[in-house]
Amino acid sequence: MTRPGSSPAILLAAALSLAAAPASADEPAGANLANAEELFQQGKAALVAKDYPRACKLLEASLRLDPATGTYLNLAACHEEVGKIATAFGEFRLVEQRARQANQTDREEYARKHADLLAPRLPRVQIRVAPEAMIEGLDVRIDGVPAVPDLWEKGIPVDPGKRRVVASAPGRKSFTAIADVDDEGIRVPVVIPPLPLAPVVVAEPPPRKTTAEDLAAIEAVAASRARRAVGYATGGVGLASLGVGVVTGVFALREGKRSACPAPCYTTNPDGTPSKELEDARAAYDSARVYSTITNIAVVVGAVGVGVGAYFVLTSSPRRSITAIGPGGLRGEF
Repeated sequence: MTRPGSSPAILLAAALSLAAAPASADEPAGANLANAEELFQQGKAALVAKDYPRACKLLEASLRLDPATGTYLNLAACHEEVGKIATAFGEFRLVEQRARQANQTDREEYARKHADLLAPRLPRVQIRVAPEAMIEGLDVRIDGVPAVPDLWEKGIPVDPGKRRVVASAPGRKSFTAIADVDDEGIRVPVVIPPLPLAPVVVAEPPPRKTTAEDLAAIEAVAASRARRAVGYATGGVGLASLGVGVVTGVFALREGKRSACPAPCYTTNPDGTPSKELEDARAAYDSARVYSTITNIAVVVGAVGVGVGAYFVLTSSPRRSITAIGPGGLRGEF
């Protein structure tokens, strides 16, 4: 890309010669210096060969290791050659400031003159904000870089191309626009509309991890519930046993009445064998004894079961609920 009043070859040669000047305070100590110098020399060679994309890549890598003024100067010339004139303008201004502080007159003059030549060619993105859109905390960024509000009206210098403009504010939805900067020296306006309110998102509190106290409480409640369950089961068996005792007691009373027949039923037949009435009375008596035995056992077992069950239920802890939150937010209620 040709600059007004100078040829690329002449300006590139001037940048390379000025970059050879001592860097003094710009040079870092450590092993990075050797790598930075090697990348710098390769970048200069690529500049001479007019392999500008490779030259810019090498110089940028050198700059990350050693932000030397000479590297910035060569990188500014390289960025201009690939069309990044706003980036080159900023780098020339930085070289100008550094050279002035280091009393490097040649570098300062070169960088200043060259930046002055680039200034009228700079394309700009002009930020226009309506009064109703001007709210507290409004932030506008171009390709992720904050746009200084004082420059909104004049325009923010940018490199040619499609530039992404994002406006945001606390509690508001962001606005995004693409500014198509397709020429040098132009101003591309971007109008920022009122930003709508963003939906309120209530953050759920982070899950609490289960502590030793929680585990102890869970174990206590589990033991209490197990004790209560045993009490209910034992009491149920006791009640069932009492029910059996009641039924067999009724049978025992009935058979007892059958065995108590009038005196004639105890007579024997003429042949000396027991009469039918006597045999029936004896059978009823035997049945009454069996039922009475079963009743006694069932009542005792039932009474013990009901008593033990009641003891377990009454001595268990009151019902309560514990919510335990384990690793990963696993919840459990007891």
